[in-house]
Parts: sequence; structure tokens; C-alpha cells
Amino acid sequence: MGTSGSTPSVTRRVKRKLAPVAMRPPVTIVADERTLTPYGGSIVVGELCRRLGLVAALDRAIEGASGARPFKRRRRGASAGQLLVALSESMLKGGDAFNDMEDLRADEAGAELRAVAEVPPASTACQLARRLSPEHLRVAEAAIAAAGDRLDSELARDPSEPVTLDFDSTLVEVYGRRKPGASRAHTGQLAYQPVLGVWAERGRVLSCELLAGSDSTRADSTLELVRRTLALLPAGHGHVGARFDAGFYRIELLRILREEGVSFSISVPRSAAMWRALEAIDEAAWEPAVDFPDAEVAETTYSPEDWGHEPLRLVVRRVAFAAEGIATDLRARRRRTIPKTQLSLIEAGEATTAHGYSFILTDMPGPPELVEHHHRRRAQIEERIKDHKLGLSLRHLPAADRNANRTWLLASALALNILAMLSDLAFGPDPDDRLPRRRQAKHLRRMLLCVPARVIHHARGVILRLPAGLRYAEDFARAYARARGLSPPAAA
Repeated sequence: MGTSGSTPSVTRRVKRKLAPVAMRPPVTIVADERTLTPYGGSIVVGELCRRLGLVAALDRAIEGASGARPFKRRRRGASAGQLLVALSESMLKGGDAFNDMEDLRADEAGAELRAVAEVPPASTACQLARRLSPEHLRVAEAAIAAAGDRLDSELARDPSEPVTLDFDSTLVEVYGRRKPGASRAHTGQLAYQPVLGVWAERGRVLSCELLAGSDSTRADSTLELVRRTLALLPAGHGHVGARFDAGFYRIELLRILREEGVSFSISVPRSAAMWRALEAIDEAAWEPAVDFPDAEVAETTYSPEDWGHEPLRLVVRRVAFAAEGIATDLRARRRRTIPKTQLSLIEAGEATTAHGYSFILTDMPGPPELVEHHHRRRAQIEERIKDHKLGLSLRHLPAADRNANRTWLLASALALNILAMLSDLAFGPDPDDRLPRRRQAKHLRRMLLCVPARVIHHARGVILRLPAGLRYAEDFARAYARARGLSPPAAA
């Protein structure tokens, strides 16, 4: 027995024997408690959006969009800003279809906590999403980026820090013939292809575009996306570097980046020109790669056709593969990285090891092994896309209308940005090295967003009662306090 008065009673409760199953009384289930909400974290998301003035900023931007059909605001119903934020709130709670907004509508206790108290019905939300044109969504992107910049200012981040932008695309498989704009991708799937421009240091999406599954990421729409992303960076930002995979390789893209003063590193397809450039590298030039066992890095120069500027650096990475680790299937990715001469020696049994090569074209300064390491870290955008699809709602583009699916894409990007902002509030803009730079949606949902709570009104105030023993109660309270501590938005 312990010394405190409460310990014996606790011990007795723990040791109390449960009655046999046959003797247990039935449980009566009644759903009539109006003070409980399953989404206690709505208070943090709602406070953050209110302090950033997100709904009002989106409404002003969309209503003032030039060259677009006016978005009619009705006396009753949701505005465009309320639609986008309500969709994002639903996605943050796990919703992956328009119908999931009904779960928020049913949560009466949490209405005053949310950024959008009156959530539109699913059918209305889908209709409103169809009315948002690409021009509306472009100005909405700018409003979302400005909200992120305002949070950075509140967190005292240095606006002149260098910026790294990552660009990538992903396939979202869809089903049925009523999917305007979808097409068969190289994988054979009927799909859309979202393209994202992400600010790596912030973990936030600045711009997005919805292509068909068969569209090339070298198209003019990608060039416009890059220009738009650069324009959304805050005034006074530091030097910008951009990273791309080989699917974006195009001389016109490199020209735009040079005109804008943006440094770049871009993977280059393994063409005959690349294999010829490889022959110019002396064997003694290879150096160990950073944080990549069995890999080496060297460099040479290369001038793309019609480039018209100085020769660019061609950084080459090679990785040693044992013969037994090389697949015989001609479609195997690893096999495609190995020169045909080395494959012939492997197949003839005259060699036990071969090298796979990757090529990076860049104008960035620094030792080649550091440039290669920096470019390899662009894989973090793939992690963001993974969280975007599995943690949020980009695994679906649910509407039978292309404008509605574009709206869905932007709302999901906003939800991903809110997750990054919540991470900043909960863990600080520079979290402990032991913590991931960006918490995943699954963790933040369990820690913060989908926490049951009782909403109590007392003495003209509101008390949010969380479950006793909640593991992340301190993080929850800290995130809310920091959101509450942000400056209120300026009057419009």
C-alpha cells in the first residue's frame, strides 16, 4: 500500500475482479450528449485560421479575380473561402470524399471551435467546387501563400533565408468514364496527374496544377507553374534554388530559371549524350558520396543543345551493384542505369560488379559530392506527396467535374500546409533534431486533431476538457496557446 490517501482506492479498483460475461449487465447506448466533440483539435485549427484571417483573405482574392466569372455570394450558404477551408478541415479529420463533410456538420459541439462553423452540405460543396475556375484557384493560391508568410513573420523567421523549391508530380488513379480530363498514364491506369511546387524549408505547397495522366511534365503548363511558384515567394526572400527530376528536363525551363536568377539542379535522362559525357571523367576523379554507401560522385561539363550560355556542370553518381542483384527483366529500373558494355560483361560471366549511373545538370556551386547530396534530398517532396495521398485526401479526386477536382486538389494542398503550420506551433519552427522536421498527418491527427473533448461554457468563457491521461495534452495546449498568441488579422 502507498502512503497517499488515494493510492489504496486506486489499488482496489485495479484488483477488482470483473464479473463473468454471462453476469454482466447490458450496456445502454444513447447518443444525446451535446457537449462532446470527437474533434477537439478543431480549436487549434480554427484559432490558427482565424488569426491568419484565412477565410476572409480567400474571399477577397476570389471575388476580385480578374478574367474570371464572378463567384456569386448568396445570402445563405458558404462563400468560396468557407468552402475551401471547410473542405480542408474535413480532410484534416480524415475525410476523403465530399460526403465526409457530413461528419463535421453532425458535430454540433465542435461548431464553435472550427474555422467554418456552418459546414455546407456535401451536395452544396460539390456544386460550389464546380464554380471555382482555374483563375479563381490561382488567386486563392496567392492568398494561401500570404497566410503562410504571415505566420513566418509571427514566428520571427528570417525572410532573407535561402529558398529551396521542389517540383514533382504524382499519379492519382480514378475509376469510371465520367472523369473529364483524366487519361491513361504510362502505367495503364486511368489517372489524373497533380503537379506540385513545394517550399522545402517550410514544407508548404505554393502552387499546384491538375494534368491528365498521359500529359508530359515538360509541357508549357509546367513552365507556367514554375513562374507562378516563384511569384508567390515573399518579398525580400533569399537566393532561390530549384530541384527537378528527369521528367521536367527541358531547355526552356532552364532558360526561365536563368532569367529569374534561380539556381537549379535537374536529373537528366540517360541518353547517348550522357554516356559520351561519362567517358570524359577520369577514374581518379571519383569521390565517395555523402551518406550513400557504395556510391561515388564525379563531375564534368555539358552544354545542352540551344542552351546559349556557359557550359553547365554535369554531376554524375555511380553505385556499385553485385551481379546477383541485377534483374534479368529488361524493364527493371536498376538495369536501365547500367551501360550496355557492363551488362554484356555481367551476362557473359566476365564481371561480378557493375555500376549504375545517374546524371544531374546544375549551375549550383560547391563540391560535386555536396551538390549531389543536396539534389538527392529532393526526395523529401516525395515524402510530402506520400503524406498528401495517404495521410490526407489526394489518393482520391472524387468529382465527375474537372473544376471540382481542381478545387479538391487545392483544398488538399491547403490541408497539407495547415499540417506544416500546426507542426510549427506544436514543436516550434526549429524543432529538436530528434523529431521529424514535419510530423506526418497520421501522428498529428492522433495527437491533436481527432481528440475527443467536452465543450463547457462557464463564466462567459469556454473550457475544453480533454481525456484524463491524454499523452499529448501538453503539446495540444502549447499549440493552442501559440495559435492564440498570433496577432489578429488587420481589418479589411
